[in-house]
Amino acid sequence: MSLTTSPFPPIADYAFLSNCHTGALVAPDGSVDWLCLPAFDSPSAFGNLLDRGAGSFRFGPYGINQPTARTYVPGTKVLTTTWHTPGDGSSSTTP
Repeated sequence: MSLTTSPFPPIADYAFLSNCHTGALVAPDGSVDWLCLPAFDSPSAFGNLLDRGAGSFRFGPYGINQPTARTYVPGTKVLTTTWHTPGDGSSSTTP
């Protein structure tokens, strides 16, 4: 399979959120594609990272699949995602 036709983003494009007990991988479109609770060695709650039908949870405006920017807030476990929406030209930020 060609990399250009893969339904999976490159692993380097995922954001990683962790509290040292568990972790989540957040895809470029804002969906949590991998999450194991309550620990890293627990079964995954979302496994979209490996199988597009294995579940995910997405934060983001409907119909917009690519955020404008994603940044980590220094010294915190917060990933800030900025979305620009059509219509009124405003943007919304989801921590």
